[in-house]
Amino acid sequence: MCTVTFIARRSGYVLGMNRDEKLSRASGLPPQEITHQVRTAARAVPGVRDTEKCFVRKMGFEYFVDLHILVDADLPVREGHRIGHEVKDAI
Repeated sequence: MCTVTFIARRSGYVLGMNRDEKLSRASGLPPQEITHQVRTAARAVPGVRDTEKCFVRKMGFEYFVDLHILVDADLPVREGHRIGHEVKDAI
């Protein structure tokens, strides 16, 4: 398997709280639920075999998602890159 890494941004609006409070209050969900939704969206994209590391953090007015996805190791790099973009769009 091969790992493709990318960063996705999502707008937020809550300031002045610790990281977990920012994630849960801005989205109405606990941080674990946000991570679960990100992983679920990524796994639903055709060509994604699984996800590895998934970190969600808030910086300013945006959320940043660091996510490693696993794709078939025999895929051409171009195809893996396309799948990565589809995952980014899905998130």
